[in-house]
Amino acid sequence: MARWFVHAARFACIVAAGAVVAAGVTVIRAGSAQAQRLAVAPSRTYVLPHFVEKAGRTANTQYTFDSILVATYVGGQNGVPSAATAKVEVTLYDANGSLIKSSSNQDVCNPCSVDLGGTHPRKTTIHFEDQMVAKGGMPATVVLGYAVIVVRGDTSTVALTAFEVNSHTSPFDTSVAVLPLTEVPIK
Repeated sequence: MARWFVHAARFACIVAAGAVVAAGVTVIRAGSAQAQRLAVAPSRTYVLPHFVEKAGRTANTQYTFDSILVATYVGGQNGVPSAATAKVEVTLYDANGSLIKSSSNQDVCNPCSVDLGGTHPRKTTIHFEDQMVAKGGMPATVVLGYAVIVVRGDTSTVALTAFEVNSHTSPFDTSVAVLPLTEVPIK
């Protein structure tokens, strides 16, 4: 007996072949490209428990901080299986748990998304300061916060690394710390 998806608005279920469905309801064959697009993509959630950001790049500004997230998709390379693509979504919160706001009071990264693999780059670097500037400017003070990162799609082949770079007297006088990312088991 064939299995079919029935999709109406945001509701989907599986019905047996030949079942009668209401008028206006779309029936989609299981395993079809359309059914795959409708399927809920698996996800993995990570927390970056602390970051510091201050205006200016460590490459050209003294006494500043840069918070950086690097995401790399390796599906389909060197014998690693691939489901074609993944998406990384980053949401930035301040130390009090509120969304970080830019200097023009816009939400920053609620979430910021980047696609990896397929026709998209396999590797990307997300500079938190760039996200704040794109949403209206860096806040006037040092930003202390945390990030929630959700990886969707081909989740098992995405590697994440977070860095905190602190410049001192010059761009050649820096400290670099690899920041811990903790996977949160969400069921």
